Amino acid sequence: MSPRICLFAFLALALACGGAQEPEPAELSGEGAEAKPAPKPATAEERNAAKLRAAQDVGCEGMCERTTRCAVEDARASMSAKELEELKLEDTAPRHQEECTTECKASNLSVRQVEVLHSCLREEASTCAELVTCLDQLKPQKS
Repeated sequence: MSPRICLFAFLALALACGGAQEPEPAELSGEGAEAKPAPKPATAEERNAAKLRAAQDVGCEGMCERTTRCAVEDARASMSAKELEELKLEDTAPRHQEECTTECKASNLSVRQVEVLHSCLREEASTCAELVTCLDQLKPQKS
């Protein structure tokens, strides 16, 4: 596996559905001002979208941690000591993991893609090679 595998994880993420936004609380704008109407309770669709977003965020964190760890393992196994020193893994690995997590969380995955992501992080993908193969299933399905 090569460090480019982490980039693959980014490319595998596709836009599908968005998360719900929190409504703003009612505010008073001064003495005698009328209160804004109370926000409507979240609909079932909004609650489901929020649950999907939370599940996606957890999956993104796990995936980015694992793909970064795999890239580091691959680099240590395939690069010379000089190349590793130039790569500065102690600096680049945490930065990569953070960037991966931010980008993944910003994407809008479908329910199927979130389920695939979580299944890849369970025992189904115990090695880095298995993880990469599993993450390949994140690609959008043709309808």
